[in-house]
Amino acid sequence: MTRPPEVVTLYGAKLRESEKAVLFQYCLQDNTLEGYAAHSKSEWFPFSQIVSIHTTFNAGNGILDSMVITKWLATTKGII
Repeated sequence: MTRPPEVVTLYGAKLRESEKAVLFQYCLQDNTLEGYAAHSKSEWFPFSQIVSIHTTFNAGNGILDSMVITKWLATTKGII
């Protein structure tokens, strides 16, 4: 029986999508909405390492995306 991968959730905006990856802008500072406006970074993430992507409408902040990625990828990219 395989264990599910450890995951990390990023909050931000899905900017673009290619055949194999997603360009996602996320918060660098504390991974919250407050930190997102001032401190964000855009990077490509391969679909193979994305567990899920969700879009939520927030009346105060507009559309917010969340992306769940493997902990391995987050560590490799220096996010955590």
